[in-house]
Amino acid sequence: MDPERFFAIFFAGQRLTVKQLREQLPALDLVLWEKTEVPMPAPRALASGCSFLGTDGCRFSVAERPCQCLALTPDRETLSQDEGCLCLLPEEFNRSEARNRWQKYWQTV
Repeated sequence: MDPERFFAIFFAGQRLTVKQLREQLPALDLVLWEKTEVPMPAPRALASGCSFLGTDGCRFSVAERPCQCLALTPDRETLSQDEGCLCLLPEEFNRSEARNRWQKYWQTV
């Protein structure tokens, strides 16, 4: 969602090009999501959900979690589902906003 925060957390603030990021992401177990024509780093998706979701919750520390994950709130109506609850994401964290932020970032490197 926030390129500056992403690079601060995972690359000590270093600004990378798309090519450089594509080369570095596998070591972090991340992928470059390019379905919107604006490359954005993302966790690998699994049939069970996020690749970083373990039996005890997210494997990232709170400080390292993506903005969108921090913004998620459980949907109370789905809390008792056997397959897990669904979460709601505030509008300001939608994919379109993330795309706009990453597009602006890529124009500066």
